[in-house]
Amino acid sequence: MPRYRNTTNENKTLESNIIPPKGEISTLVWYPDLSSGLEKVSDEPMFNPIVYSDEITADTVVSIPNGLRDFLIDLYVASGTVEVRFNSDDNNPPLKLGDGMSWSRKFVNRIVNDIRIKFVSAGSIWVNIEKI
Repeated sequence: MPRYRNTTNENKTLESNIIPPKGEISTLVWYPDLSSGLEKVSDEPMFNPIVYSDEITADTVVSIPNGLRDFLIDLYVASGTVEVRFNSDDNNPPLKLGDGMSWSRKFVNRIVNDIRIKFVSAGSIWVNIEKI
């Protein structure tokens, strides 16, 4: 989350926020071209919504990271065929995905604890988990 400072002796506006003289503001927005009198103080901490991203090539269980309440799961099958279940191997029917197929869903209130991937035919699947 970049942090910007007003280096002037007058109020400046950024994101509809008034920054007093010598004041600072943190924002999720990057401003490559700042008006005069505003300077970037820091790039840290950088915001990254991705909490997990990996290409999977064998049967596995991907756990949702602790503390993550609301998130988006993106699946993309690069090759092969997979069956995906959530929370239990007994959770039927499975989500079936094949070559080039993708699936994306938002989950709130942590109703999913893990993603169980089983390959029906050899290949790879990309799994991305994003905080929202």
